Amino acid sequence: MKKNMVPIIVLIIIIALFAGSVSATNNTNGVSIQKVVQKNLIDSGSNKFYWGERGGLFAYTWKTYKTSNGVVVQVHYKTINNSWYSTYSITKLTSSKLKIVETSPEVKLYSGRSSVTSYAKTSLTPVTYYWKNIRPQIKSDGYFFA
Repeated sequence: MKKNMVPIIVLIIIIALFAGSVSATNNTNGVSIQKVVQKNLIDSGSNKFYWGERGGLFAYTWKTYKTSNGVVVQVHYKTINNSWYSTYSITKLTSSKLKIVETSPEVKLYSGRSSVTSYAKTSLTPVTYYWKNIRPQIKSDGYFFA
């Protein structure tokens, strides 16, 4: 049951983040969804460089959000001819293992599956792992590997 909930939770987060005109509020406390999501933003940035195999200028921006069970990193990639989003969900499985799930059109194109799951053997929390391992990789070339 929990395994089936992860894609649903990620989908809900993505919808809430990209719906700029969302005006829905939580009836229990009157706080808008956008304000809650923005409060959980822990990092954002952008970079661009010339990358021949991507068709010239390759630019990307990223935003990282802390969730109740880990971290969600959203990267928006742009080339001259194309634009797409990738979402990385990082959650703690055990005291020594993190689960990283990538969802993007590239994953679908190259693997035929909607997402790819990898694991990192570390005792770090998802937030600490993001700052020490993932962010430097994303900052340099837009991608990262567990």
